[in-house]
Amino acid sequence: MKRILITVVLLSSLVSTFLFAVDIKKDSGDLKNSQNLRIESYSKAFKDGKFDKNKYIGISLNNYKNMVEYEASLTEKIYNILTDKQKKQLKEMLDS
Repeated sequence: MKRILITVVLLSSLVSTFLFAVDIKKDSGDLKNSQNLRIESYSKAFKDGKFDKNKYIGISLNNYKNMVEYEASLTEKIYNILTDKQKKQLKEMLDS
């Protein structure tokens, strides 16, 4: 229970810090929307009443890759604005 509480408090702090940083960047006009999460539709795997298994797998892998890239970008942005103590806490949390 203690670990969950610590994790929730740390995540809450990270989110607050990140949202504050985003607000600052918006004000300065430096926020770029090029990192938007791109999700491809699965409907492309269903054409003419047929199911293309390879197309479905490709879409799934591409969507997963995009999600991981977005998550990594977001984590990098958060990490760059943390204090040294928060960076250590984040690393410990991710390693556990």
